[in-house]
Amino acid sequence: MSLKSPFSDPDQTNSSQACDEVARSVQELCCALEEKRDSLMQAIEECKQNRLQSLNAQISEHQGMLEHSGMVTYTQEVLKETDHPCFIQAAKQLHLR
Repeated sequence: MSLKSPFSDPDQTNSSQACDEVARSVQELCCALEEKRDSLMQAIEECKQNRLQSLNAQISEHQGMLEHSGMVTYTQEVLKETDHPCFIQAAKQLHLR
C-alpha cells in the first residue's frame, strides 16, 4: 500500500498559482506606490521652486523699497541744507542717482 500525499497535484498547482498571483499583485502595488511617490516628490519640488521664486521677488521688491527709502531720507536731509553751495552739490549728486 502506498501512502498518498494529502495534497494532490491540482492542490499544489492552485497553491503555486495563488503564490504567483500574490507576488504579481504585490509587485503591481510596489510599482504604483513608486509612481505615486515620484509624483508627490515632483509636486513638492515644484511647490518649493514656486515659493522660492515668490520669496525672491518679495525680497527684491523690499530691497528696492529700502533703497528708495534711503534715497528719500537723504533727499529730506539735503533739503534741510542751509548752505547754498552744499545744497547745490548734494542736489547734483541726487540728480545723478
